[in-house]
Amino acid sequence: MFAFVTRFFAVWGLFVSGLFFSVALAQSTPVSIPTNLQGLYRLDMVDAQPLSPIKATDPAISSDDIQVVITALGTLCVGELTLESPILTGVLSARARWVLPESELSFELAFTEEGFTGIDVLSSGGTAYGRLEGLLTGSDTSSCGDAPVDTSDAVDMFLAAESAFSNLFPPGPFTFNQIGGGYDVFRYYQSTDIYLAVRDRTVFARGAGYGEAFLEVGSLDDLLDDIYDMLRPNTLPSFYHGTYQLALADTQPFSPIADGTELTFVITSLGQLCVGELALSLPATNAANTAAVWENLDGDLRYVLDLTRDDDPAENQANFATGEISFQSGGGSYHGRFEGDKTSLSTECADAAGVNPDLADINTLFATAEQQYPAIFPSGPQTYNQQNGGFVYRYYYESGVSIGVRDGLVYLNGGQFGDRENPLAFGTLNAVLTQLNNAPVTVSIPATVAGTYTMSFSDATSFSPFSDGTTAQVVINSRGELCLDTLAFGGAFARQSAPSRGFWESAEAGLNLSVELADLAASDLTLTVSSATGLQYSALTGTRTSLVSGCGSTAGATDMTLVNQLFTLAQQHYSGLFPAGTLSFNQINGNIVSRYYPATGMTLAVDGAAVSVRGGQYGNAFVQVGLLQSLIDSIIVATTPVPVPVPVYVYDLEVAGSSTTKILNFTPLTRRFEERLYAVSRPLSTDQTALRALVEKSLVGEVRQIDSALITVTVDSPTLLVFTAQVASDSVVAGSTTERDYSLTYTIRQR
Repeated sequence: MFAFVTRFFAVWGLFVSGLFFSVALAQSTPVSIPTNLQGLYRLDMVDAQPLSPIKATDPAISSDDIQVVITALGTLCVGELTLESPILTGVLSARARWVLPESELSFELAFTEEGFTGIDVLSSGGTAYGRLEGLLTGSDTSSCGDAPVDTSDAVDMFLAAESAFSNLFPPGPFTFNQIGGGYDVFRYYQSTDIYLAVRDRTVFARGAGYGEAFLEVGSLDDLLDDIYDMLRPNTLPSFYHGTYQLALADTQPFSPIADGTELTFVITSLGQLCVGELALSLPATNAANTAAVWENLDGDLRYVLDLTRDDDPAENQANFATGEISFQSGGGSYHGRFEGDKTSLSTECADAAGVNPDLADINTLFATAEQQYPAIFPSGPQTYNQQNGGFVYRYYYESGVSIGVRDGLVYLNGGQFGDRENPLAFGTLNAVLTQLNNAPVTVSIPATVAGTYTMSFSDATSFSPFSDGTTAQVVINSRGELCLDTLAFGGAFARQSAPSRGFWESAEAGLNLSVELADLAASDLTLTVSSATGLQYSALTGTRTSLVSGCGSTAGATDMTLVNQLFTLAQQHYSGLFPAGTLSFNQINGNIVSRYYPATGMTLAVDGAAVSVRGGQYGNAFVQVGLLQSLIDSIIVATTPVPVPVPVYVYDLEVAGSSTTKILNFTPLTRRFEERLYAVSRPLSTDQTALRALVEKSLVGEVRQIDSALITVTVDSPTLLVFTAQVASDSVVAGSTTERDYSLTYTIRQR
């Protein structure tokens, strides 16, 4: 069972808690540079190390200054060097890093609020060579490289959104353009956890009230004309939220809906409008916030709610129950108005009945799931589409599993997914269909193409880590397994949506190589090189130069990541022997990586998996002290403090008191109220929100909402918390008001 669930997550790529896209956008991507760091600089090389390829300059004279240009879209020019597509590292302390692989050189620039503080000059492995420091001399950046993408319109839109809706898109020193993740450009607003992105001149938003998947919120051109056309959550006062039964009146002759037609409308807590089973997007509002407009693009219709009555919420609460929603064409022609009553406070779109607009995609989902996972979703005469509570679902009797869709989300329940009161949400319908279409299928690579190919990269995009002309060796063996240089990609596979194309993937390198199977020949080879997420990088072309089909091995090669980890641990925990300093850096001789510590005369060296030490008590010859991974593990264990166990206490809740119910002029009815809840979390006595939550939990099934709750703590000790609650809840049914008052004592006692 667990094996299937693991495979199910891996193949479907379903993202509980919306993590899939967040992680994708949080990966290192080419970035643009904040405004306060762009410009033309004249810098000196300071603190230059002996092995630095850039030598020290004299700050007292200007003739040896180094000219540096930093452009808005991430191009760095250092003298005659031009470097593009920096990588963003860090989080709030963001740094842009440019790497020049052919010279083992890299440059790092810190994004700081105060502006330029210098550029760190490093080896590609991270060894410090020195710093470039100096002053900004101008704003001219036109002579440095070509912009990889034109983001000027997007930036204008970002700035307008940040000005108009700062509660959603708060600007800050660490909010800047990022390029990648499948979008032309995006910005991430950390304090609100919202992404605002542009792709093909369409604007999308994700996070907070926008939901877990990217939602189209307008076209770039329209938002540049009027930023208030942007769809936004939570723009309507709460008294508009609820379910309405409305009928069309004042119907015009050209209306697509007949006069008197009744429909159920739901306005959700996020401001979404649902008409029947049709869930429309978030509303657009004007600058004055006098009207909310929902568009039904498929039907070229719109629904307009007049917000000018917001001046008197108490009156609105009464009036909107018999208020109206204007019914118009997409161009604004008046068709009529929907009038009626507010029937409940429910904000669930599922409460409106009708035909699900996603039915075609839903049927595709069911059919594909049954085809690819017949043991979990076995089709049969008793399995058919059913609708209930807003779900379109199928129940599979043999496995006890249900799969359903509601409001564009896919849910699973029963069988090995657990019998749940609320089904488990796995992701959006579009995302699940995409992952099902990307499910791997077996392909066969002809043995006639096995051999060694001499290849070179070409047609590099602005995001490619491989420069045009860079050479590489590709080996394909008789089983269809591929190696790029010494990096093993394993066997080929195809995708459900592209069965005629072969793919090789390396999760370690984050690379994807692919080829049309029909184009495979015995002598020439052309591969498309992409990121693991599908971002195209380059073409890799070449000719078979040998029939040798052994990929080679890196088993004896020294792992630089582990080496640097060992050096860091040694310097941190054994600084008496290996003190960190600017003169202690990686030195490479063939497969041996070493660091010499002049303060103690010690040398720490790694050759493959073997670690050796020389100097001090070890003498003048290298002495092997262990294996690389084992030493790292033992240092971590020896230096990691043992956590002190935290005692766990269990608390139970007793509620006792009375309830008084009054209807119209009838004599009030008083009754005893008692409730017990076990294994509850004990809140702090000062946390009124948590105390109220316990009150609401104890009254579930008693009242639909609490109008007021006066809470007073009377006892607060390590083992006992006692508080009283005076609760009022009024409800109106068929014009009659029912008043409920509770006088309750809550006792939370440690077991």
